[in-house]
Amino acid sequence: MTFVWPGFEPEGYSSSASLLAAVGTELEALRGARICNAYTAWDIDAEQWCPSAPVVLELEQAQLEVGFKKSSFMTLTINAVNLNRSEAEGVRGLENEPELRYEWRTDRKELAAYDGAFIVGIDLIEQVVPNVALRGMSIHTDRGKLAVVNTGAESDIAVAFNPRNFSDDGCRRIIAI
Repeated sequence: MTFVWPGFEPEGYSSSASLLAAVGTELEALRGARICNAYTAWDIDAEQWCPSAPVVLELEQAQLEVGFKKSSFMTLTINAVNLNRSEAEGVRGLENEPELRYEWRTDRKELAAYDGAFIVGIDLIEQVVPNVALRGMSIHTDRGKLAVVNTGAESDIAVAFNPRNFSDDGCRRIIAI
């Protein structure tokens, strides 16, 4: 099942050029921002983290949301996800799918080290072989690098943080800020 949240239907970007043309100025404004919390969606029914949900970084002045659509499109929005769970009660997925129930949580151990960290730069990870696709981004902080990447198969989404087994062979890194 694909993650669905009410009112959140982000644009998907297939290349670094298209993403930077759309939100490059907003990204630049995040240089020096402090990460206050990192939210990920918990699937209440399956009792597990939702692998297709975006990560939401709550910053002092904004909220950065990084996710994926299919295997080749990255989503990057600012202040687009309303984290209020009460507004999501009874959300339905695609036709014939059961009701989807999620809640946003901040207790993901892979992200705990970045609470309070300052963003010093962001690189986009763009696959160029065999086809151009945005695979993720590296958020450079004063506490180290936080890579948010799609490790899913051809048609799946699996958002991972600093994955050990992720190969960026056939990829290039584009400096966003």
